Amino acid sequence: MLSPALAQRKLTMNREGIRRLAAEELQLPTSTYRFAR
Repeated sequence: MLSPALAQRKLTMNREGIRRLAAEELQLPTSTYRFAR
């Protein structure tokens, strides 16, 4: 199990994770986006 602080640190290093959290989970208004693979 990850500690909450470690999980938050990992998320802040993950731009896709931040974008998905903001747009999909928190329902914050964001610009249209797509991720390159």
